[in-house]
Amino acid sequence: MERGRLGRHPGSHGKLQFPRRWVPVRALRLTPPLPRPRASQDISLRISQLLSACSDSQRSYTHALSAYRSSLQQVLEREMALKTVVRDREILVSRMIKLNNKKPADSALAAHQAKIEDAQRELTACEGEW
Repeated sequence: MERGRLGRHPGSHGKLQFPRRWVPVRALRLTPPLPRPRASQDISLRISQLLSACSDSQRSYTHALSAYRSSLQQVLEREMALKTVVRDREILVSRMIKLNNKKPADSALAAHQAKIEDAQRELTACEGEW
């Protein structure tokens, strides 16, 4: 067998034999080259930029979350106001029904008519808010 080639020798019993000029890989100490000072400055600058961008994103998220919570609070307040208007309307409608079903005496007819007109005005105002 030629010198300088990796191969099996007849008496090696299946083991690989390294030629004399080759050195096994494990015998080499592979250390990464030291980074250039400029490269480490570039890396530091890039990390700084990424951290700044992350901070800006968190700040933006916080503002968006605050605006969202504020909007939800406004929706809740409007829903409560609408519930109040609907409840008031139901009360006024039931009042109108009771007044219309009531048969007043002849002497109280004017007062009864005034109550009906008041109830109608309140109902109209309530429906105007709706």
